[in-house]
Parts: sequence; C-alpha cells; structure tokens
Amino acid sequence: MNRRELFRRLSGRKLPVFPPGAVAEQLFGERCNGCGACVEACPENIIEISNSRYPVVNFKRGGCRFCGRCGEACERGAVVAVEDLEETWLWRAVISEQCLDKRGVVCRACESSCDEDAIKFRPAPGGKYDVSVLSDACTGCGSCVSFCPRQAIAMSIPEIQSISLTKEAVA
Repeated sequence: MNRRELFRRLSGRKLPVFPPGAVAEQLFGERCNGCGACVEACPENIIEISNSRYPVVNFKRGGCRFCGRCGEACERGAVVAVEDLEETWLWRAVISEQCLDKRGVVCRACESSCDEDAIKFRPAPGGKYDVSVLSDACTGCGSCVSFCPRQAIAMSIPEIQSISLTKEAVA
C-alpha cells in the first residue's frame, strides 16, 4: 500500500477497484488513457469506464475469473498480464451489518455463490447468524457481491481496512 492509498482510505474516500493486474495507482494514471480495451476483453463484462475515465471493476455485475484477458488487451501497460492473478489480487469480501442473516432472515445467497467456501455462518442469539469471510480462502473474485440482495457485501483491501478501523476506534 502506498501513501496515497493510505490517506485516501483514512479520509473516507473509496479506493477504485482497478482491473486485476493493474499497476500501482500513480503509474496506472500515467499509463491508462481510458481506451476501453480491457472493458472489451473482459468475458464477464464486469469492467467499466468510471466517471474519472479509468477502467474499474463493478462487482455488482458479477465475479472475476482472473482470466487475465484485461492485461493481455492493455497495450499501454496500465494493466499487465500476471501469471497468477489470484496471488497478486489484494481485494477481499467484507460483509456489513445489512446482511439479512445477521438480522435473523435466512438468505445465504453469498454462500452459494462462493466457489471457495470462504463465507461462514455461525448461529448467534435471537435466530441470527454471525457471518464472516475467511480472508485466506477468499480469492476476491467478488461473485458474492452480485448475489447479495441487500448489497451488504463490499470489496476491501484487508490491510487498509484494518488501518481504517484502527482510526475509527481512536476517534
């Protein structure tokens, strides 16, 4: 994580989710011209051009298979072909308190969408469930985001999230 990412997170601004294989944010901004080659190459149709003219992943459209086509399509080197994208991808699913199961309504749509079995449910008092994501098992594919009827799942980088939570605890 670089200083820009740290300060953006501490200021409360969301980090953009650039396509898998994207170079560091500052370099990405220098290389990407918003041509949309990565958008066209994505077989899952989850990459779109944001208001700031850069490609970002929209997990509300579905999950990433880490096929690497976005990196292969980028001629300017903003997104690069990486041998094992899952190993370099830092994003992980985070489930908020808006989750239906946490509120006592059985849903589990995210669990059935997770091929890695990274989402776990433990019974809690009052007919509710404690829902957690096993960050070691989660690949960050984002499939669970599109399946959640409450939009209670977001993607986050764990190291940055823990810094943000520490800041909130101090405030």
